[in-house]
Amino acid sequence: MQIKSKIALYFTSITFFILMICLSLVYWLFREHLYAEFYRSLESKALMTVAMVEKTNAKFKPLEHENFNENILIPEGENIVIYNDQLKPIFSYNSFENVIHENTLKKIKSLGKLKFELGPYHGIGILYITNNGNEFIVIAKERFRSDELDRLKNIMIWTGIVSLLFVFLSGYVLAYISLRPIVNIMNAVDSILPTDMTKRLKLEVNHDEINRLALSFNRLLDRLEDAFKIQKGFMSNVSHEVRNPLASIISTIQVILMKDRNTEDYKQCLKTVYEEASELEHITSMLMDLARISSNTQQITFASCRIDEILWQSKATILKMHTNYNFKFDTSLYPEDAENFVVIGNETLLRLAFSNLMENACKFSDDHTAMIKPYINPNGDVVVDIKDQAPKISKSDMESIFNPFYRSSVTKKIKGSGIGLSLVTTITKMHGAELNIQNNDIDTKGNVFTVIFKSKAT
Repeated sequence: MQIKSKIALYFTSITFFILMICLSLVYWLFREHLYAEFYRSLESKALMTVAMVEKTNAKFKPLEHENFNENILIPEGENIVIYNDQLKPIFSYNSFENVIHENTLKKIKSLGKLKFELGPYHGIGILYITNNGNEFIVIAKERFRSDELDRLKNIMIWTGIVSLLFVFLSGYVLAYISLRPIVNIMNAVDSILPTDMTKRLKLEVNHDEINRLALSFNRLLDRLEDAFKIQKGFMSNVSHEVRNPLASIISTIQVILMKDRNTEDYKQCLKTVYEEASELEHITSMLMDLARISSNTQQITFASCRIDEILWQSKATILKMHTNYNFKFDTSLYPEDAENFVVIGNETLLRLAFSNLMENACKFSDDHTAMIKPYINPNGDVVVDIKDQAPKISKSDMESIFNPFYRSSVTKKIKGSGIGLSLVTTITKMHGAELNIQNNDIDTKGNVFTVIFKSKAT
């Protein structure tokens, strides 16, 4: 069942239920009013009758079955009966049938007035005391009839039927109008194809839930478009980065096999193959790290670790592979308590991130030197500045430098995979840290990569 049909049914059910409650309440109140009028009429008839009988027959002899009044006829079953204080009938308008139980008569005598039912008839009993102090019980019973109540019932039944149809049609139209914007969004989303991710849903000026839904879809499309762009760039770059070492290896082997070579040529060939294979292994390792971190974020454990210790460990790891790299640590802003450098994170991943940043700073600097400056800012955040002497990164490159395999025109001449900064970005985001790049307009060289770990207080 479609949503608009469900909405129409729910709307109809709720509205019809409320309407039936209102109509039932009106019917009940009107019936109670008619019953009150009916009992007042019975009471008036009973009192008039006993007053009239008192004037014409003051002795009130007990009534026998054969001497009731046959000249005054009222509808069968309806009657007015008078009982004396001995609970004996002394007057009856219609054929007398002593169907009033003695307990009922005693209850009327004790209460003074009582309403009761006798099958289809409604009756009222009244204790009547004459001027002489004699007590009589007057019983008046009659069938309740009301043409107005029957007409009201018929009117309410037809009103309910007509209202049910009208409410259902109104609910269906209302549901159609309400869901029309959603249908438009569905049609617009269906028209967006992977070949053209630039289309967006039209936003209305009002800020209702439908507009928020369209805005959420647009944000999702923005993320999908970025993902498609990254995927296209990834496939293009990964094929390029992997193909180059393989092509170099193949061409080197082809050349060396073209004729017999001496031992030195073979050594040079193997050295070239080794370097290219190592580069290929490095790219593969970085890709695996990036895929592992991106896909298993829920399984990564976090614990307390000191950033300054991680920096020193990263330095030692890099120097094992690149003995010509230099690191200068600025400890002028070290806190008195080194425990202030403690953050919650995964030590292995943080070491991997800082190793990439520090290695890049050395690799792209002419003197292969990186300046490392850890400190605590006024907000209590743990901050690490890593400064290089590499060519300045342009504003346009800053927006793309963290994408996988992106290489700026300045650094393309230097061997690298373009995965490191993407890996660093993923790790810092995972730790809730910020990664920024800064440089000044005066110097032609020098970039500062800043990693900020927010304190718990902020």
